[in-house]
Amino acid sequence: MRNVLSGRLAALFVLCTESWADIGDTPTRTLPHDEKCAVPLPIDFWDDPAAKRFQSAAKWAWNERICLGQWADMRDAPGGIGRGEECQPAVIEKRGEAVAVYRELRPEFLELILSHEPWASAPRHPQVVIQCALIRGDIDLDDHEIAPTFGFHQGPIEGEVYLFGTKLKRSLSLRGSTIAGRLNADRLEVGGGLFLNDGATFRDLDLIGARIADNAELSGSTVTGMLDADRLEVGGGLLMRDSATFAAVDLVGARILGDVELSGSTVTGMLNANRLDVGGGLYLHDGGTFADIGLLGARITGDAVLNGSTVTGELYAERITGGLFAPISLSQSLLGRWKIRHGCMLRWRRASARPVPQRWCRV
Repeated sequence: MRNVLSGRLAALFVLCTESWADIGDTPTRTLPHDEKCAVPLPIDFWDDPAAKRFQSAAKWAWNERICLGQWADMRDAPGGIGRGEECQPAVIEKRGEAVAVYRELRPEFLELILSHEPWASAPRHPQVVIQCALIRGDIDLDDHEIAPTFGFHQGPIEGEVYLFGTKLKRSLSLRGSTIAGRLNADRLEVGGGLFLNDGATFRDLDLIGARIADNAELSGSTVTGMLDADRLEVGGGLLMRDSATFAAVDLVGARILGDVELSGSTVTGMLNANRLDVGGGLYLHDGGTFADIGLLGARITGDAVLNGSTVTGELYAERITGGLFAPISLSQSLLGRWKIRHGCMLRWRRASARPVPQRWCRV
């Protein structure tokens, strides 16, 4: 019996040794990531004489990066010096220098690889991510269906971006980028998250009736015109914190499953959140600065917190509702005129005034 058991253990040891050897051995075949892109860009894509100057940059971005499932950092394109080179084309132009041609891509290039077959399904990973690039002209993806994650990071788009009615199966990211014109994303549908954060800058941002399955991120960003998110639906949180700056914000009738956060941010015009429906809390605290805030008929399931913030105009919160209590905490806040009725727990005292007694209002 002992000999049989020893024999079985020896056989098992040999089998495991062979398995370990197989894992450590040099592969005998080429891995898929070492293969070339199987779907080249169309030959007639360069027929327009004006397009020929972009040919080298587009071919490198597609053949050497995107098609192989990798991010395309345009600093690594032929002629670039990689990470030692300034990423933001806008910074290069501010120094009085011209942006190198290997950093420029045509809008038509994005439209092709995002929404036309066979290019849309060719990348080995379902993502199209480009950074440190410059695009001059409008990007028109209205009513398109886009399967891969799309990211355009830390680069300017010198034109308009049209995403009206567009459906993205995964996420959309414009982190750190600048759009000189309007971003029209009314009725946009995103199956993942929407990332317009990390210093991204927009003129006008339209998200009327848009649906975002995960978080919508605008933290640290700037919208110099109107952020119109009337009837926006977000399956996660709406995050607009970290010193984000907005000229005016419209969240009328928006439905946010998680928290709404504008902590430490600034809205120089009206923050209109009438009939806002929040499944979590509303956080406008930590040094946030606001002109006028409208919360008429809003429903806040969690807390509404403005501690340490400044409202230079008026705060309207009539008919605000929530759970058993809809708390509005205003400790250490500076307020102008305020009207709060029907279902509120008010804690308020001016920084330089005598504290006002708490008032509790059952919903």
